[in-house]
Amino acid sequence: MGSGVIRIDELIPGQGELVDYAWIADHASRLGVPMTVRNLRFYVSEGVLPPPQKAGKTPVYPKDEILSYLIAIHFMKTRLGRSLAEIRRILAGQQGDPATLAQRCARLVEEAVHTQSLQPVEREWLVGAFFRTLTGELELYPRRRRHEPGERAASEVEIDEMIDDLRRVARWERTPRGGWSWISPEEALRGEPNDEGALMSSAIEPPRSARVTPLSSPTGTLRVSPFRRLEEKYLDRFERSIATLSRVFDPLENRYHSVREHALDPEILDPYQKVVSTLKALGRYDRSLLEELPHDRATRYSFPCAGLLGRKKPKVIITAACRSPIEALARGESPSAPFGRDDLDEVIAEHCRPTSAFHVLGILATTSWEPGLIERPPRHERVGLVLIQPRPGGGWKIGDTLPKRLSELRSLFDPEQESEKVSRVYARLTEDPELRIPGGHLEVEPLIESLGVSREVLGKALDQVRADDPRLQLTRVAGKEILKRDRY
Repeated sequence: MGSGVIRIDELIPGQGELVDYAWIADHASRLGVPMTVRNLRFYVSEGVLPPPQKAGKTPVYPKDEILSYLIAIHFMKTRLGRSLAEIRRILAGQQGDPATLAQRCARLVEEAVHTQSLQPVEREWLVGAFFRTLTGELELYPRRRRHEPGERAASEVEIDEMIDDLRRVARWERTPRGGWSWISPEEALRGEPNDEGALMSSAIEPPRSARVTPLSSPTGTLRVSPFRRLEEKYLDRFERSIATLSRVFDPLENRYHSVREHALDPEILDPYQKVVSTLKALGRYDRSLLEELPHDRATRYSFPCAGLLGRKKPKVIITAACRSPIEALARGESPSAPFGRDDLDEVIAEHCRPTSAFHVLGILATTSWEPGLIERPPRHERVGLVLIQPRPGGGWKIGDTLPKRLSELRSLFDPEQESEKVSRVYARLTEDPELRIPGGHLEVEPLIESLGVSREVLGKALDQVRADDPRLQLTRVAGKEILKRDRY
């Protein structure tokens, strides 16, 4: 919810009291939900909020219900990428009490984190977690911090990071028989009361391959888990995206190959021993550091077709690979140097075999690529490259050399879903100080460039922003498209 931090004891300040629009707008904004009296009237007129009650001629709402409604609406918009029309349908016929809204939000969260992989115990915990959040009772364990003597340790929750916290606290663990067991936050905390690093887990859903849960670094070393989390997020999103393919174009034979179920068995490449050797050579070998470091993993899918004597051979091979400054991280340094052409050629040589097939290779640099490399990736025979790096401020920068008929595969390597892009753009627009002052404006084209999104994504975010604040208008001045706040 933007950058709003909610004090637990202030989230639901009372029960049964009726409050007017001015009180609601003020307190919702303090909770991190940007709100004005005009916004409230707009939500009511559009049917997003239920009609208010009346105290004389003054429209009022029960205090606990309206705050829960606004938290749920803002959460669905900014975190789940739902439009106002979708939110209206979702909330239609729902009661505004926290328990009911928590149930609905939890179901939506399940969809957002691939509910088909969630077990009943997880669903039950999610519903309870949202209920406790909306009613002001949930303390998220990663938010614990040390306080100076005499300072009161206030429990705080950032609603907008609810899913991220669930992902970090709860986790999956291997069972003795090789299966997966879901560990709820409460169980995780009971099992490892003194290991704060163990609370930083990889995902709320089980990995598709046997990836090790990151642990804390040895004392005195640099925390390197963010690099590993980038690696895991990228590979996990790639695996999910490629499962949607129905056919793959073969540039060498100029035809499409149908994607059959047997073609979607990934080859997981984890140079575990190489990382072990690096740590030992540096005299830094430690089991917990090894499990927290990125490994330059890769996931490969081969798409075969019938050959002589009924044998099959790969015609198109699609690989997602990673490149991280493992040696620098192992030394405890803070790496920032970009990867260059030599690093790129090394990854290509490692992953683009056999040379008889056409390779689509996406490479994530967890730091960055050298300037100009991602904008103009080098071309290689029988290889279509996609280069990815994190974008400062959020999002990802992507460049490719894919042939035109393979350009649709670029999205396979994008770690950010469209709904996440819309939410990121929405947050950027609603928090921009220029758009808060009368007459303030932003040019649209530079926004697209700086945010690294398509015009379609920007348009969806603009629709949400303008629905929340009708004083923001999209117009054209001197041939430039701008988003402008009315002066009056």
